[in-house]
Amino acid sequence: MGKKNRQKQGSPSKRSPTPLKPPEPQPKRIGALLESFRLKSAIVALIGILGTFATFYGLRPQPVVVSNVSLNDENPFESQFSIMNNGSIDMQNVRFICFLKSIKTNVMTINNGYAPIAKFPRISASDTVTLPSFKAQIPSSIITESDIAIVVKYRPSFYPWRVERIFRLVTLKASPKGFKWVQQPVDATFIKELRDTENLHRDRIAKGGWD
Repeated sequence: MGKKNRQKQGSPSKRSPTPLKPPEPQPKRIGALLESFRLKSAIVALIGILGTFATFYGLRPQPVVVSNVSLNDENPFESQFSIMNNGSIDMQNVRFICFLKSIKTNVMTINNGYAPIAKFPRISASDTVTLPSFKAQIPSSIITESDIAIVVKYRPSFYPWRVERIFRLVTLKASPKGFKWVQQPVDATFIKELRDTENLHRDRIAKGGWD
């Protein structure tokens, strides 16, 4: 009996003790917390910047071109155009330029004209200004079709950069001797012709401060 008891007491245990996990060094925990805080701060800052940008974008000036005054029904180029600022922010240093893509007559077609129209130091939010008429040196009786653009260049208040809007207008016969202006979409080909014409008149634009 004594021998059997001694054999049981001396036999090794089947369960080995679980090793204890060494404690994580304190500096690593602090570094992880700092990284998490920096990430959250960056996300909050990014959301704030995007929110501010979205607010200013929603309040941006929204110029609208309207042809509501005709000095001569037989000559569409004697029309007066009104520009309305439908946005909630003022337009600063405003420039209006007329790009004559083409003027078709009974005998010829004139292409790629470029004529400055007017300058305004400011157009306030919800305000309207009237542009002076711009007359083509062509007898109205032989004009059959016109394709032009009114280019509006301005800097919105609180914006560090300038903005450009292009309004394309074509003439349609409204009566045997009368015309009316109708807005048309601006496509890539139209913009390319506009840019090429601007490059041809670059010196004139720079000297007159029309850019």
